Amino acid sequence: MKFGTHPRIPMLAKTRSKTMRTQCLLILLGFCFYSAGSAEAWPGDGHIKYDFLATKSPAANMFGVRDDALLLNHGLELRLNTGTKKGAWSANASYQLQAVHDDQLGLQSGTFGAQVASPSTGDSQRWLNLSEVLSETDDDRFLHRLDRLTIGYRSSRSVIKLGRQAISWGNGLVYNPMDFLNPFDPAAIDTEYKTGEDMLYWQQLQDSGNDLQVIAIGRRNAAGSRTNEDASLALKYHALIGVRGFDLLLAEHRGDSIIAAGFNSPVGSAVARGDWVSTRVDGQTYNSLVANISYSWVALNRNVSGHLEYFRNGFGIRQGRYQQLLSSSHLPLRQRLQRNELFTVGREYLAASVTLEMTPLWSLSPSLFYNLSDNSGMLQLAARHNMQQNLQLLSAIVVPAGPSGTEFGGLDLAAAGDGMGLTDVSISWAAFAQLGVYF
Repeated sequence: MKFGTHPRIPMLAKTRSKTMRTQCLLILLGFCFYSAGSAEAWPGDGHIKYDFLATKSPAANMFGVRDDALLLNHGLELRLNTGTKKGAWSANASYQLQAVHDDQLGLQSGTFGAQVASPSTGDSQRWLNLSEVLSETDDDRFLHRLDRLTIGYRSSRSVIKLGRQAISWGNGLVYNPMDFLNPFDPAAIDTEYKTGEDMLYWQQLQDSGNDLQVIAIGRRNAAGSRTNEDASLALKYHALIGVRGFDLLLAEHRGDSIIAAGFNSPVGSAVARGDWVSTRVDGQTYNSLVANISYSWVALNRNVSGHLEYFRNGFGIRQGRYQQLLSSSHLPLRQRLQRNELFTVGREYLAASVTLEMTPLWSLSPSLFYNLSDNSGMLQLAARHNMQQNLQLLSAIVVPAGPSGTEFGGLDLAAAGDGMGLTDVSISWAAFAQLGVYF
């Protein structure tokens, strides 16, 4: 369960709004002229998605509500994807227009919504400001942004891309410590698109099938200045030895040093994967580990797949002593929660999931997220239904369980001296539905 500040997109000043509009206009004009000189067609696609999230929260909870309440969120998104190619060169752009009604916007902190919806789409700390909030009230927000904007070059051995894009690394199926740049929440339902980051990406291919990937991400600090302290530079080498794959990663991320190694290998008819990630922060080392096994089979004439995963959060709190969360010793954990790089506060977790293909167009996925440190957990039942060729329905019901004072049963932050008077950081249940129309 995610704990931390609710993703907010700050209201932009008028001068910044004008700057963003000017940037977008110049960029789109450039794309038009580039496409006009190309002999190839300009492809495009997109979707319209409507999201609904209902969250039942107990009194004095993580949302700042003092009475038992049902919080309702609605979201509508238009996404347009387009791109063009000319020889070895390519250019791509994705535009988003979003309208959100969220009962949590004017409230305190914490959200379950990030588990089933998109992470923060604000650009306050990205290298480029390509977002504009058109209007915002306590409960409503209307904005547009560019989520992808890249120019790329591809040869027989190299791939180079510059601009706003997304990348996924690591072998975790649920928890993914190697994917520290912009991970999905472990309980996310809609994982179609990651939020883009402003980066330079280079991949060098080898005849053996091995490859080297290098990325550099620029960011701004809280004051809006571009600094090296907030940047990321990472190198990952992937090697194939027979049917097994191995990864080695070296990175400098926001001033911290990271070394990581991973593998994937068939084990009979199953596939085993794992990653070890060691992060050096202010002279202290934090070791995280993920290991999983996945398997597919046929039962009752239906296709079934499942996985079991163990995760050790090196930044997590031991033995459920969450009253230490606000202490200086757990500043690295709080920073990663706030940046949406981590979504758990405990030390050890077990996750299990099974996907049943009820029909070729309808699948069910019950999942369990279990905190081994405090014996609390969360049950999730998700469904995916392709109603028509270009019409998809996603839905999920989530029920956390555990004793009071546990991560999923309800954290007691009053004892930690949060100064907010909250006695319970929890939800009772949540239900999510999303209808997507593709074109």
